[in-house]
Amino acid sequence: MKIISRRFLGIRLFFLGILLSTMGCDKYLEEKSDLSLSTLSSADDLQALLDNYSFMNTNFSGAGEVSTTDFYVKDEVYESFSFDQDKSMYQWAGKNLFVPANTTKNDWQYGYEAIYYCNSILEALSGQISGMEDRLMNIAGQAYFWRAFRYFHMAQIWCLPYDVNSATSSLGLPLRTAPDFNLPSQRSSMADTYRLIWDDLHQAIARLPETTGTKARPSRAAAYALAARISLSMGDYSNADLYADSAFAYGNSLIDYNDLNPEDSYPIKDLNNEMLVWASMSVYQALYAANLCVVPDLLALYDDSDLRKVIYFKVNADGSYMFKGEYTGSYTIPVGLMTDELYLIKAECRVRVGDLESGRAYLNQLLEKRFRSGTFVPVTVDERDQLLEKVLTERRKELLFRGLRWIDIRRLNQEGYGITQSRTVGGIKHTLNPNDAKYALAIPEDVIALTGMEQNPL
Repeated sequence: MKIISRRFLGIRLFFLGILLSTMGCDKYLEEKSDLSLSTLSSADDLQALLDNYSFMNTNFSGAGEVSTTDFYVKDEVYESFSFDQDKSMYQWAGKNLFVPANTTKNDWQYGYEAIYYCNSILEALSGQISGMEDRLMNIAGQAYFWRAFRYFHMAQIWCLPYDVNSATSSLGLPLRTAPDFNLPSQRSSMADTYRLIWDDLHQAIARLPETTGTKARPSRAAAYALAARISLSMGDYSNADLYADSAFAYGNSLIDYNDLNPEDSYPIKDLNNEMLVWASMSVYQALYAANLCVVPDLLALYDDSDLRKVIYFKVNADGSYMFKGEYTGSYTIPVGLMTDELYLIKAECRVRVGDLESGRAYLNQLLEKRFRSGTFVPVTVDERDQLLEKVLTERRKELLFRGLRWIDIRRLNQEGYGITQSRTVGGIKHTLNPNDAKYALAIPEDVIALTGMEQNPL
């Protein structure tokens, strides 16, 4: 294999960074360039790209979280937003949701940047993946994992919820599997988008190691956990259950919240033993710790003996509540995979197939670690629908501000749950009805103008 020097790699990445920061994502994908990374070939160089955490692990879209109603911002905070696009997103305006890429990077651009890096790595390994040495197999597995994760997360923002009955006709994402700037941007079908996601994830599972030594790199457990999350989002509860089992085979640790200090600014520390792989969202002004207020109906769900009430929340001077329960040790909003999510996936899937005893057991194992010592009373509900509702409520309480509530609302409304979201801005009530077309957010207008691809219904 041809080896390139680190100095040359640094120069190329420097100029690529300039290119990406000055161009819209699809423009970056469309225009000719001699900055292809496809000649990268040493294992160190390829791993260095994957370890560029600012591209791989961060800036997953936060638009779904902004679009949920577990929080609100006060009118004066709303008026202080720097960009009109942030205001539009907060009230589900239907268009003008993302700042143009010539102003600052937007979520679409961040996603395709990461995908470009994955494609460059996989092209460098092209023809050598079968039978390659273990380290390069691992590198290929990481690239497949991140590409699958990015495409899945982007599909939750810019595509409607997956529906097997309309997947071949519903709009998916433009799919890039090679680092070629000259390929036209065309939207695939939903079926093709998810087919690529699953193909990539299966490739990742086959190649990733059991352990990594760092939570910034994906392991096989993280890949199985992602597969469980994706299956759940698709309403494929049987496979979600199986994939969660596979992830648990590599560990099922839980934090005992009795061991945390609720007086800490951020009681849950970064890289904790529940975390399978570290990843974070882009943070909008609406999601700043000092800006958002947790809605009272969510707070009312927590018992006084539930430690999440003091671990997750802090009362503000005006009596409202802020959120401090991030799994990153700071106000960096996580979107990575954690074991607590797997317990809730197992509980929900077991209950859905009628195995109430097993469903209760998974739920109680989690909740016992969340209540003050000596106060936990195990869940004993023995009616299927009531137990399922309990699991879904605990899912909302446990996994808030991780990008998962948006995904849950989308899938549950497809099943007839009728979750209507509403918030008031300046005395005007805005509503997002169940299964509204706006559950697929508008693609940035500059991308549409540049490529001519089909926009989501507004």
